[in-house]
Amino acid sequence: MNNKVEIGAKILTIAFLVLSIVAFVVSAQNASGSWFVSIGIAGIMLVLRIAIALWLYIRANRETKYPWMWCLLGLVFGLVAVGVYFLIDIYQKVSSIQERTEKT
Repeated sequence: MNNKVEIGAKILTIAFLVLSIVAFVVSAQNASGSWFVSIGIAGIMLVLRIAIALWLYIRANRETKYPWMWCLLGLVFGLVAVGVYFLIDIYQKVSSIQERTEKT
């Protein structure tokens, strides 16, 4: 079950990244476009940020790392918060491995 969850999380992360790139490209091309397109892009970005916030909440709650803080960071900063989360996660894993090797 854990492997399925991890695979699903990776697929969602890739989908979020692709969606944000597409929204950025479309918004750059339609800088002088209609307001309807701008509202649609804003809606896509809002849904994307809510999905990122939920994903960060679930992942942080599983590892007991202040889930509400990560949820708010995901809402405000989007993919930047995901990057920071992964950097902190990698740092904590490396330091725990170093501690285990020093004990032996």
